Amino acid sequence: MSYFKKIDIGFEATGVAAGDVDIVKYGIKREGKFEGIAYKNCIISHEATAKLLKRIPIPMRHQFVPLHMHINRDIIPHVDSGVCTVINFYVKSGGYTTDFNVPKDGAKKLKLDNQTDGYAYKFEDVDTIASFVAEDGDAYILDVTKLHSVHSGSKKDRIAIALSTKLDFDSVCKILIDG
Repeated sequence: MSYFKKIDIGFEATGVAAGDVDIVKYGIKREGKFEGIAYKNCIISHEATAKLLKRIPIPMRHQFVPLHMHINRDIIPHVDSGVCTVINFYVKSGGYTTDFNVPKDGAKKLKLDNQTDGYAYKFEDVDTIASFVAEDGDAYILDVTKLHSVHSGSKKDRIAIALSTKLDFDSVCKILIDG
């Protein structure tokens, strides 16, 4: 079973920035500063948009939403809400590890306040079954219907452009890898 696939897109983040609109945040406030994962609208040039979407057939492009993702702490094991697959273009990888997890026997699901159909677990209630460490400039397709988490191992930020879609992981892989 595949949880993620690295793809060769060759994307550079020139012409891309976070907008002012918070789409969704999961995390905590500590000393007046947000810590966690935050998605904002993505301000993106026409040239950068063309590079991001070049391998997606034109009739399907409306099914992919670009968001600016910023992570600045470990993210607990969770399943995303309202999305099936994400293509992350890592602008600043920050040395983070993305893990895919399975719950241990007897583990209890958690529901965060702003989750809809997603759920979460405590770190100690899961085992890791697959993982990757992205480098700056890498692109990965992730099946976010599967339980996953993020470990920093550093105090650096992780920044990515996330193309979110409700299309399933296998369909997105077929589009981007098989053509």
